[in-house]
Amino acid sequence: MNGAPGPTGPTGGSITVPVSVHSTVLAVGRAMSGDLLTATAECDPGEVVIAGGVVPTIAGGLPQDIQRIHELFSGPTSPTAWTAASTTVNTLSQTANLTYTVYALCIPAPDVL
Repeated sequence: MNGAPGPTGPTGGSITVPVSVHSTVLAVGRAMSGDLLTATAECDPGEVVIAGGVVPTIAGGLPQDIQRIHELFSGPTSPTAWTAASTTVNTLSQTANLTYTVYALCIPAPDVL
């Protein structure tokens, strides 16, 4: 048996935290079957990484070229860095130009806030 609900508590405060985006770009060109793509984006001193990701982009080439890039890993590799790794499972078409961009979203370290 439950009692009556209690009174509503006070509304919590809010805090605004600046987020900075850092990136590392690999200009790969025509990736060959079996190529390993690895890049790391790092935060500035005094920042920590909170999220990140990778975006492979293919200019030229064929629509199916992007399906030939398989992500192996994307995640934090230290408190201040985001690393991604992918492999090319089939050689890209002759006119394909691959760019592999890794992003790190960073905030000031907690002791800086």
